Amino acid sequence: MKKRSLPPPENPPVRPEPKPVPEPSIVRPLGTPKLIGPHRHHRLRWTLIGVGSFVLLLLIIGGWLFARAISVVNTQKLDGSGKRLGFFQQLGRIVTARGDELQGESEDRVNILMMGIGGPGHEGPYLTDTLMVMSYKPSTKEVAMLSLPRDLVVNIPKYDYRKVNSVLAIGRDQKYPGGGEALVVKVVSDTLQIPIQYYARIDFSGFKDVIDELGGITVTVDTPFVDYSYPDNNYGYQTVRFQAGQQTMDGETALKFARSRKGTNGEGSDFARAKRQQKILVGMREKALSLGTLANPAKLSDILQAIGDHSQTNMEVWEILRLGSIAKDIDPAKIVNRVLDDRTGGLLRSATGSGGAYILVPKGPTYAEIAYLATHIFDSGAAVAESASVLVVNASGRTGVGTLVGQSLAGFGLTVTEIVTAKSTVETTTLIDTTNGGAAATLRLIGAYAHPTSLTSGTSYLADHPESILLKYLSPTNTNAELPKIVIILGSDQPAIPKSVFSTTPSTRTNANTNTNTNSNKNTNTSTNKNTNTSKNANVNTNKNTNTSTNTNSNVNGKPVQAL
Repeated sequence: MKKRSLPPPENPPVRPEPKPVPEPSIVRPLGTPKLIGPHRHHRLRWTLIGVGSFVLLLLIIGGWLFARAISVVNTQKLDGSGKRLGFFQQLGRIVTARGDELQGESEDRVNILMMGIGGPGHEGPYLTDTLMVMSYKPSTKEVAMLSLPRDLVVNIPKYDYRKVNSVLAIGRDQKYPGGGEALVVKVVSDTLQIPIQYYARIDFSGFKDVIDELGGITVTVDTPFVDYSYPDNNYGYQTVRFQAGQQTMDGETALKFARSRKGTNGEGSDFARAKRQQKILVGMREKALSLGTLANPAKLSDILQAIGDHSQTNMEVWEILRLGSIAKDIDPAKIVNRVLDDRTGGLLRSATGSGGAYILVPKGPTYAEIAYLATHIFDSGAAVAESASVLVVNASGRTGVGTLVGQSLAGFGLTVTEIVTAKSTVETTTLIDTTNGGAAATLRLIGAYAHPTSLTSGTSYLADHPESILLKYLSPTNTNAELPKIVIILGSDQPAIPKSVFSTTPSTRTNANTNTNTNSNKNTNTSTNKNTNTSKNANVNTNKNTNTSTNTNSNVNGKPVQAL
């Protein structure tokens, strides 16, 4: 048997309930008339597309376009004393910062939180329709995008647990220090356990205007679909259709492609929508960096003017210039795209909040597995590319450990072929590699999560192990069981499973339009929802509705989850 020591994990164990990440001090809210809090940071309006299109400024920084750009975004630019910065002061900042790095570059991880909202004139104008963390790894010039579904429940300071799409609106309404954007940054950072250095927010109008000013974008539609219930902005609905294949989309079409939530062919979910949104961002980047756009100063000036009132960021001009120089070196084929979802193998599960609202909560007992994916998203992307099959063996002697580890590894993107329980217990966790080093990223991802004490190469461990569960893979008479590429044997050294943050009560939702409300003093409401409320109020609903979809009512620390 050949053993070698396991490389030290990139990060400490995360399965115990994570500690809150301190609120980033670098959040600089923009677009508000008054600064709140002890830090009076420079502020400026800019746009989500800045990651790609502003590379042009590197080529013409001394020209009239640069002056025009600063004049467009200079409405809220302040220095440390609260005074407004003039043109030459901003220019001075750019000159003196030419050798500076972006926040996070020295730690090899720059995180930008991107928010999309409806904006004024739309229902729920400040509910975030899109939430995505874009990460850049300077050492490898890789980019990763992680989309958070709007129905994910998160812990909001002073507001318990609510849907993540409500955080921006809550922050604005309650005048959170730094504004609603600062609260979104804090909540997402605490949930994912990663520092978020920058944010960019854009509304629907700005989104459409940018794409139109770019002359449209090219997007490949993987799955054709029809959405019969797309909002028509007049409190009604319209039908939208998309055919498979490469298409050029204007702003309105791209917005429909990004927002559609009730499409056919498996496209009727927030998760499918998040993947489409990631495609649009890539398309915007490609068009913004195309030769025709980069060579057209008037076009960029039009873009800046069009989105001036529809976007907000905490990036300074020199930081956007730096991002622009980075963007042109990114290989689109190496962009990692991940979406948190409740599919089989996903890290989330659906549940029912207060008032019957649909919500999403972690499938594990805490947010630790979600945070692990966010922290190790680059290894996750490389591991998915390796496509190494993984067998999980629970030899810890504790029920549930194998299931937690197996479903978590699947949620990280690995191909978990089987989760089995050993007949005997082993003391230490062992990771077995049968690929002779052909799945390095998979080993790193599993190793940093399960913390095995040893890493073994080859099949000798399997042959020596008394478990028939493992021996069947080596039996010459068994032609159906393919030898897994990676085997993780969980020992009794595995940490105990934390107590679940979420308590659930089974509930059967039945809606069949046959309600015969027989309201008496005993509340016999006829809607077949057998909600077993564990509080002292025992409302028993006894309806005969025939829809048998099953959900769960979720409570956090004994309190019902609120949903906006």
